[in-house]
Amino acid sequence: MLDYDRGLPSVVQKEFFATTHRDIAEAERHLKNVTSLKAEYDDRITQSDFKNTNALVACFEGRPEFLCSDLVDPVFDFLSRPMPLLPVPAHVCAYNLAISGGWAFVLCWVGSNTAAEQLARSFGERGDKDKAASLLRFALEYTDQLFFAPDWWDSLSDAARLEVTKSVTGRLHPHYQPESDIFEQNGAVSMASVFSRSFGVGPWVGS
Repeated sequence: MLDYDRGLPSVVQKEFFATTHRDIAEAERHLKNVTSLKAEYDDRITQSDFKNTNALVACFEGRPEFLCSDLVDPVFDFLSRPMPLLPVPAHVCAYNLAISGGWAFVLCWVGSNTAAEQLARSFGERGDKDKAASLLRFALEYTDQLFFAPDWWDSLSDAARLEVTKSVTGRLHPHYQPESDIFEQNGAVSMASVFSRSFGVGPWVGS
């Protein structure tokens, strides 16, 4: 990325320079957080210490169309409201996995985290028929460890594949600006998964 501006006009090079170093600072912030969290989670696992662990678990019927796993730093919640910046060591883990008869999507965090609670509650406020599609949008926008079920991908129309590809690759551009309405973009991508239930885990449920 440091060579991305080669051959461009000087005024454009200055813009790319500022953008690149902003991204470097952001990457360093994330790395610092991941390093500290790795040590904390290692200690919790070896000591079987799961107190203050919080989660939202959403269950769906049907085979998962996608799988993802990442530490996320969302800009907007599921209702398109701005999310506050997560101060170190605050964090949100997002992943989904196959379970008997379907799959589950999990948002989890350790300790007090108002941003994570906002994200979890905003998901609960979306309509049940829209929950699966909104999670796909969330994964496309905010996760990097992403896998699509081959039969699902093969079943998509050309327009749907293009829409998914643009969602995944568009945010890699140095000047990408997140859009607040990503959860309202129904587009051509369809999912067969059906929402069945959700529940909360941990101290945040009663707050």
